[in-house]
This record gives sequence, structure tokens and C-alpha cells, in this order.
Amino acid sequence: MTFGNNRLAILIIIALCGAALAAWGCFAPSDRAGLLALQDELAATEKRMRDLERDNQQLTRQLEQINKQLQTLQEIGEARIDFLPKVEDIRLSRRTSGIDTDGENGHDAVKVFLEPLDSDGHVIKAPGRIKIRIFDLAGQTEEVLIGELQIPPDELSRHWSSGFATNHYSFVVPVSKPPAGPEVTVRVEFTDYLFGKTLSRQMVARFDIASQKKGP
Repeated sequence: MTFGNNRLAILIIIALCGAALAAWGCFAPSDRAGLLALQDELAATEKRMRDLERDNQQLTRQLEQINKQLQTLQEIGEARIDFLPKVEDIRLSRRTSGIDTDGENGHDAVKVFLEPLDSDGHVIKAPGRIKIRIFDLAGQTEEVLIGELQIPPDELSRHWSSGFATNHYSFVVPVSKPPAGPEVTVRVEFTDYLFGKTLSRQMVARFDIASQKKGP
């Protein structure tokens, strides 16, 4: 049964109740209370039906819009993928270096500046997953990994900076211990979530340990 037929049935019932109420004096008080309760229930039912009709109309409009979008995508075809911005390479900025975050002597973290590049070498803001590792390759121990940071796709946009001559992602990676020398190796992996491509780059960055406090 359609919404229109349901509504017609409700209106008929309400009309019959109205006719019954016209003969109000013929009913005992208990009967009058029952009729009032029935009238309230019918009014509530009619309101629910109006709400359902409104929701149905909204869903119909949404479905029509989705069908239009699907038709447009079918007309464009798979060639549309060729026009989407693709990350073809990544670049670590020369500004990547050790920084001081605790106000004490020496660096205790590395600030990494990452630039995703398209096929023309332009920096683009692209969704993806970031994995950064900091290595002390000058150390004498086997445990050379001294810092690591992973950024999921839903947090990546928070690290984006854009402005005059400034387009990059930036990250602060704390280190677990100072390196043996004044340099660290920064290795970054970027997984593009649009096309699933993983790119990696690494560079040597300055890390100030000369002014760090010595133990007693």
C-alpha cells in the first residue's frame, strides 16, 4: 500500500470519528474519553505518515542525484584517472635537521620537511600514510634506530603547510638517545592512498650534540 492510500484511509477514519463526535451527547463519559484517545492516536499516526513521506521524498532526490553522478562518471570513463594528480616522487627539504623541543642543551628531535611531487615536479597535497625513521649510522652498536614516527592518512592533513613559497608536510620526530656524531640519517616512506604507490627517500641531517650536558 502506498503512502497516499494510507493517508486516505486515515482521513476516512478521522471523518468517521468526527461524525461520531457530532453525536457526543449520546456517549457515556468513558466512551468520550476513548474517542478522544483514538483521535489523538490517529493524529499522531497522520504526523508519522507525513514524516515518512518527507523522508521518502528526500531519499528519492538523493537517489536521483547519485544516478546523475554515476551517469556522468560512466560517460567520462576510466580516462578520468589520468587527470588526477599523482605523486611521482617525494623530496626531503634541506631544512630537515635536528631541533630543540625541551629547552635544554642540544637537539632532542628531528624536524622533517617532506614534499610530494607530481610528474611536473610541482609540490602537491596528497593523501597517504607516512613512516619516518631516524638512524644513527655512525654509532658503534647494532641498535642504530633512534627515532620513529608513523602518520595515518586521517591525520596527515594536520601536518600540511601552504603559503608563499611554502608547500610541504612537516613532522617532529623525537629521538630516544643522542647519536654518536653530529649527523643522523632520515628515511621516509610515503604510501599514496589514491593509487597505492609507495615511495621512499633518505638524507643526512645535522644534529647538534656538541652543547649537550654531560653526565656527572
